Amino acid sequence: MNKKNGFIIGMVALMIILSLMLEKVMAIAIATTNKDLSALYELNTYTVDIVSENGIVEGKGQYIHGDKVVLTAKANDGYEFVGWSDGNLKNPRTFTIKNDVMLTAEYQKKSYRVNLIADHGDVFGSGKYFYGEEVIIKAKANEGYHFVSWSDCVIDSVRSIVVTSDTTIVAKFDINVYLIQVDAVGKGEVIGSGYYNYGDYAKLIAYPEIGYRLKNWNDGNVDNPRIIKVVSDSLFTAEFEAAKYSITVTCDNSLGQIYFLSGSNNTE
Repeated sequence: MNKKNGFIIGMVALMIILSLMLEKVMAIAIATTNKDLSALYELNTYTVDIVSENGIVEGKGQYIHGDKVVLTAKANDGYEFVGWSDGNLKNPRTFTIKNDVMLTAEYQKKSYRVNLIADHGDVFGSGKYFYGEEVIIKAKANEGYHFVSWSDCVIDSVRSIVVTSDTTIVAKFDINVYLIQVDAVGKGEVIGSGYYNYGDYAKLIAYPEIGYRLKNWNDGNVDNPRIIKVVSDSLFTAEFEAAKYSITVTCDNSLGQIYFLSGSNNTE
């Protein structure tokens, strides 16, 4: 091999090596270019963050640009949803995400009606109250009646309730029952004893024995029979005394004989 041939062979080998190196560089460049193009078209990811103190919200989390987001607020017991912090009132609400979202779900306490009913008395405490509020209710009987219980079987006329819903409670009253006793002092009998409802009328009758009369009742009344209106337990005593009579005698002195006799009961 002469010098000329050796030179040619060397040049060919160099060209082969340069060609291989160029192919490798081109492969790296193409790979890098494809990677950059892929990153250029990747969609953004956004966060939906919700503050919700008196309830829970479904739908918060991570979303890709253009996703459809549905938010649903569920209030805790005793609360109701009133809107979102951006003024939107829909629940659930739907939107297409284009950026990070930060919202507050707003709630308010529910209010409920407490309705108290009574037939023979007064009740206190009816009205509108917020959920969880403690309310004092009272029942006061009319004259002649007494409190028995509330319709939920509680027997305290003054009590507290915790409001959790609309509530109607009835105060139950019963009429008072009183004992009227009658007694006698002296020769005679009386009737009219017994139990009577408040406001009833009792008839008292005194029956004196022969030769006696009713002097008076223990309260000074002299009616017989007498009618009383029952407003309390009471004792009435009839006092009897011997009857007094006035006698008129007419006689003929010439004959010394009585020929007319008359008499009358003296009740004075």
